[in-house]
Amino acid sequence: MTAPNNLPFSGWAVSPQRTVTLAGNGSLPCVCSDGVSAYGAPAWSAKASADNLDYAIDCTAWLRAGGDTLASVQAWVSDGDGALVVLSPGWSSIMRDAGNGRVYAVIWLGGGTPSSLYSVEIVLTTLSGRQITASVYMPVNALSGGADANSVPGLSDGTPIPPNAMQTPVDSEILLDDSGRPLLIA
Repeated sequence: MTAPNNLPFSGWAVSPQRTVTLAGNGSLPCVCSDGVSAYGAPAWSAKASADNLDYAIDCTAWLRAGGDTLASVQAWVSDGDGALVVLSPGWSSIMRDAGNGRVYAVIWLGGGTPSSLYSVEIVLTTLSGRQITASVYMPVNALSGGADANSVPGLSDGTPIPPNAMQTPVDSEILLDDSGRPLLIA
């Protein structure tokens, strides 16, 4: 499944335990939040199948090295054979932390078969047209039984509704901007 693309987010911070860093030369070192990855490639910290959490790539050094700005993030998940699988990207986004100037590609992941290892493929594209594909492993531990990914609430056109979308108090209608994207509580 390809995640919906480029929702603007504010109101939360990415977890350092669920973040890998893209180097200035575009490489992802095999070091993750809990030390050196045992998978021979970058890996996020393991999740339980029932977890639906945000995972991030810190793109700051890569963007600064090229004097560029992140324009889009696309993500999909495959198993070792390249087939799309049960671990599902709910949506992807660009998150800019105004406090420290860091830029993150954020992917929400849910589901997965316990005791499995998935490859999450992320395509990052800049405003000047530079593009890089990064692969990060997502281990799913056996702490919970198998669970499907939570469905992502969305508008009728498929645009995902982020958790900080503004809603009317009476009928919980989602408020939209002129381009049809949800207005967010900053």
